Amino acid sequence: MEQMLKNLSRTEFISITVRDPRVYKQDIWHMYLDYEICLETNSMCFRKKWSSVRRRYSEFVWLRQSLQQNALIIELPKLPPWLPFFHLRSPEQVALRMKGLQMFLELVVQSPLLLSDSRLHLFLQSKLSVGRMERCAQGRTRYTVAELSHVLEFILVKEEIMSLHLQVGDKSLTVVLVYGPNRSVEYPASLESMGGVLDSAPAGDFVVLLGDFNTHVGNDSDT
Repeated sequence: MEQMLKNLSRTEFISITVRDPRVYKQDIWHMYLDYEICLETNSMCFRKKWSSVRRRYSEFVWLRQSLQQNALIIELPKLPPWLPFFHLRSPEQVALRMKGLQMFLELVVQSPLLLSDSRLHLFLQSKLSVGRMERCAQGRTRYTVAELSHVLEFILVKEEIMSLHLQVGDKSLTVVLVYGPNRSVEYPASLESMGGVLDSAPAGDFVVLLGDFNTHVGNDSDT
């Protein structure tokens, strides 16, 4: 009995929940809906044992098409159908779609062949756009899929300021990279942007500030 309990405790699991639908307004005429995908696992297939990302229905469509291209020998589970009169404010329609999206992902992660596709991991455990996921999977980015397993979020605030939100063990870390302007007249705006990024770091994060602030001593210079 003791051995049986030990074996059960070692059983791998992948738990996926699709929840928390949110409506966003793009402009006066257009709105869209996205969903939070929470994944918890002890599977060796995933570098992150817990993750949370938000995805739109159109991104699910992209994922299924991408998986189908690399898994021609198996039939993929279906997504809930696209409805021409889908109402973003209808709790019944939204709940039904969420249930279908969760069922789709639960069936996908049961397939060892599909689990080997890097696009699935990027979809579930990174916040990259569809275009960046494609480029990363094709090896056309400076970062790899494995490296992104530690990156929770990347924000390019402006050309000289960026922020990385990293998972390091059971801790999270925000790294802010700054390259200061050459002209002192541009410093106030740059410092204000940097301050905003530092203030927006998630509560409880360790914060690291790195960069070249281009400071100088003496007379003001425009060089």
